[in-house]
Amino acid sequence: MFKIQNLWQKNITRDPKIIAFKEKLANEAPFRQQKSIIFSESEETAKYLERELSQYFENKIICFTGKDGESKREEVLNNFDANSKNLKNDYKILITTDVLAEGINLHCADVVVNYDIPWNPARMMQRVGRINRVDTKFDKIYTYTFFPTKQSNDILKLEELAQSKISAFISMLGNDAKLLTQDEEIQGHNLFNKLCSKQAIEGEEEQDSELEYLQEIRKIYKENSALFSQIEKLPKKARSARLAIGDETLITYFKKANLSKFFEVKNNLKIAKELDFVEAAKILKTSKDEKKLNLNQNFYQLLAENKSFFEKSLSEQFQHESFVKKGADSYRKLHDLIKLTKKCEELNEDQFDFLILLEKAMEKASIPPKIIKDLNSHIKQKSLPSKPFELVKFLQEKINKDFLQENLSSDKKNNDKIEVILSQYFVKK
Repeated sequence: MFKIQNLWQKNITRDPKIIAFKEKLANEAPFRQQKSIIFSESEETAKYLERELSQYFENKIICFTGKDGESKREEVLNNFDANSKNLKNDYKILITTDVLAEGINLHCADVVVNYDIPWNPARMMQRVGRINRVDTKFDKIYTYTFFPTKQSNDILKLEELAQSKISAFISMLGNDAKLLTQDEEIQGHNLFNKLCSKQAIEGEEEQDSELEYLQEIRKIYKENSALFSQIEKLPKKARSARLAIGDETLITYFKKANLSKFFEVKNNLKIAKELDFVEAAKILKTSKDEKKLNLNQNFYQLLAENKSFFEKSLSEQFQHESFVKKGADSYRKLHDLIKLTKKCEELNEDQFDFLILLEKAMEKASIPPKIIKDLNSHIKQKSLPSKPFELVKFLQEKINKDFLQENLSSDKKNNDKIEVILSQYFVKK
């Protein structure tokens, strides 16, 4: 480590990023005229920026990091929080880390500078949120972001990651400021406005939504307690048939643990598709006068089709959630190595069976993340990825085959119970 530092100090005498930073900001009117907040990921970078910028803004910069105390925090608030009782104007620039990215107002400033991009782009929203307050005196706020160099970004892909996640946030919740790039579209707070709208609150939504149907249930609960009680007591596997307007169709509502889904299959296609709540509710909605019809033998065949597709969706979703929740990188790394090793034709039957068991156990996330991490570490140290036989032997020594079988058997007993809650069969006369 020290050798690298020495080489760096001897050979690297120029910092292109700080040079570009100074040149860019020197020509930006908002930065020159108003107060600014500069955010950095690390304390070391924040201190470095303080030293580099002090020559241009002497006695006008304050730097705050997680190591600073309450008195300095108070000083920051007095200079940058417009609601402070002891408002001052001693500083023009605040340099800080994400320790000040949430929970306080800094709206004496109208400029946020992201000197570097956080790995979690939600931080970008929190940073801008420090100055984008309801009671700000500014008509406009300004955000400047310094992206990694092309060479760095080709490796890190940080710019693409940040843009994709910011885009996802905006599409769901909307935004009232451009957070990352000039190309971002300003959208209203769609979800918030929808939930708080008069139509949503009073149950008068023009478009279909879950709220409409929840309001219907609420109305039954208030006005017809006998019917509500009857609905509550409906047995599992409840099923009924009614006249089909189009194709003969079966809609089934499945549940497994905390997961529930609707599936629809048409008799002429024999391919099931998943429905969301609103889609299912629209199809199932009927009047109290509609006549009940009898089931026929096709019902059971279509039910089997729906169940098969539900099981398939469970397998895909459970595998994905397992990797996401429990050490995704470590799991994926070892999982990919096992899949590759299985292709080795020289493996004997016992070794191949062991790898299949191990792969299934990993997909069920039934092996603790720490064990996976330790295995990856040892595999790397011993250079085992290029030695299939030694790799399998090592894994068999570390993980008992009986443990894997018992674990998978227990998991099946506890979690493989699929419940059919209800089915609606649309019969053609």
